[in-house]
Amino acid sequence: MKTSILFIALPKKLPPFSLLALASYINQRTEHTAGILDLNGRKDAEEAIAERLKLDPPGLVGFSCFTCDYPEVMRLSKLVEKSSGCRVVVGNVHASLYPEDFIFSGSPVDFVVRGEGELTLAELLDKLAAGRSPAGLAGAAAHGPGGTMLLGEKRPLIADLGVLPRIDYGMVAMEPYLAPANRGVPGFPARTGTVYTSRGCPSNCEFCAANTVWKCNTGPSVRFRPIEDVMLEVGALKAKYGIQCVAFGDDSFLIKKSRVLAFCEAIRKLDIFWSVQGRVEHITSEVVSAMRGAGCVMIGFGVESGSDAILKRINKGITTAQIRNAFAVCRAQGCARMAYIMCNHPGETEKDVELTVRLLREIRPDGINQAVLTPYPGTAIYAKYVGKKPENFWLFSNIGPELAGYFKLCEHDLPLNRVLDSYWLAVYARRLPVSLTAVFREPRYLSRVLLSRYALPVMSVIAADTAVWLRYLAVASIPWPIRNFLRACKHRIEAVFK
Repeated sequence: MKTSILFIALPKKLPPFSLLALASYINQRTEHTAGILDLNGRKDAEEAIAERLKLDPPGLVGFSCFTCDYPEVMRLSKLVEKSSGCRVVVGNVHASLYPEDFIFSGSPVDFVVRGEGELTLAELLDKLAAGRSPAGLAGAAAHGPGGTMLLGEKRPLIADLGVLPRIDYGMVAMEPYLAPANRGVPGFPARTGTVYTSRGCPSNCEFCAANTVWKCNTGPSVRFRPIEDVMLEVGALKAKYGIQCVAFGDDSFLIKKSRVLAFCEAIRKLDIFWSVQGRVEHITSEVVSAMRGAGCVMIGFGVESGSDAILKRINKGITTAQIRNAFAVCRAQGCARMAYIMCNHPGETEKDVELTVRLLREIRPDGINQAVLTPYPGTAIYAKYVGKKPENFWLFSNIGPELAGYFKLCEHDLPLNRVLDSYWLAVYARRLPVSLTAVFREPRYLSRVLLSRYALPVMSVIAADTAVWLRYLAVASIPWPIRNFLRACKHRIEAVFK
């Protein structure tokens, strides 16, 4: 017998990769069927869900849940239960770490899939199709007698990612996700697809929950897809959707030098721009030279802070000396550099902020991505400083400087907006927007992107970036107390008309 599952994807900037991977596996490796209802662009989520469930009732409805999604997932699960009576399964980060938040007496959620989900979900569908209880299923959680939760043992990770099928992107409308305005590669507006070539992360940064999630399974977390499979996927995206650039979203792309060099040889034949994220200690001239020759236009690095004391405190595992070296090597090879920076680190002082500003001026990144360190559930920092407080889960859907009122970790009393401004100015007061400099750095970018049929949206993004840069520079010239007052007035006006 077979059954069906309908995944409901909440609106996000990127395609629902985890649901696409699960649905592709179910459709191509089992007798069951899977579909995706993507709520991206839908004005009335409730109406869209009710209509789809009425039109073609599935055997199971699935949600992917990060902590920021928790209130919405529970609300929509109740809607599913009330309107159709379909059983609900939830997976991804929050469900993996805290299954008890979903499996309790009176919950609209029936099952939780923990960690890597393909094999667990396939077995869950097998049991439901056969009318058997999934209680005790490895990698899953289900209701037990008397409102208890029955938690299965940990399931081993998939050792050979080559057994997984290629993702069927046709299950969702991809066009909105590929638009140049999405900036899949920061600063390089182009039609960009995002692809993952590996799973897992060996690092133990205290602000990240990734390693904790992978430990919901057993076995070594980092595994790589066969390079030929990745090339087939990139080639298919280029042929079907006309992508001009690929953002490889791996946590661990650079950790295996021999694989990186082999990867460069393979992707060179596809003649496409691409970017990666990596750790500074893996950077060498040989690696960057090979990547540049194969079309890599940008490498993003988790710099986080310019203070060695802070880097040690958050267990980042790198030093500012390694950061300086990596940026110098990339600059010498003509490769754009993105620095990911955070403020509100535990124990961060004004001196640490000054050190970060100084480091940014020295390493001269092409762009920065600033963030306020937020103690997400599942991170070591959350366990140390916050503890389990479900009443705070809604806060994670509105990440920004205002969260310091709830999760202040730094020692200084500087307004976090002011700290973020100082980081931005340390980079952009001395350089043009990266989307503009990319035109001059990459001659092929000019001919392949700006002179393509997508030139108008690309030029619109460059113009918008330049306008924002000019506006920010103008605002930065205003003394901070006045700027802060004007910003507060702006927020009040926006709240009135919201």
